[in-house]
Amino acid sequence: TTMERDSKFQNVIWIGIPGNSNDSRISAQTILADLKANHEISHVMVEGGPTTARQFLAEKQVDRAILVYAPMNFEIPLPSNLNRESFEEAGLELIRESTVGVDRVEYWSRPGLSWPESDMHGIDFWP
Repeated sequence: TTMERDSKFQNVIWIGIPGNSNDSRISAQTILADLKANHEISHVMVEGGPTTARQFLAEKQVDRAILVYAPMNFEIPLPSNLNRESFEEAGLELIRESTVGVDRVEYWSRPGLSWPESDMHGIDFWP
């Protein structure tokens, strides 16, 4: 119910964005335009699976991306169909690679865009 949702997530703002009745997906561009025009939000962090990532990349709506490759094996792996070309075609360039524990991390950014300052005090793997 609405009451349960509101009491569990007091600091969450629930936003409804009108969709296209011909397609179950809303374009990344529509989402970002609505957030900016109606809610004065111009920076968002998007977390999701490969379908979400491919949609934002295909629409060239990504300024920065951090990819973490964890050494995990699945019985039935699902390919992400994301590769270096996916990010390059979206206008991003690989600016750094690092290892964090056992994970390999790639940092991608739109050319000429500075990376946000880190408040991670003393952690040296931020690009």
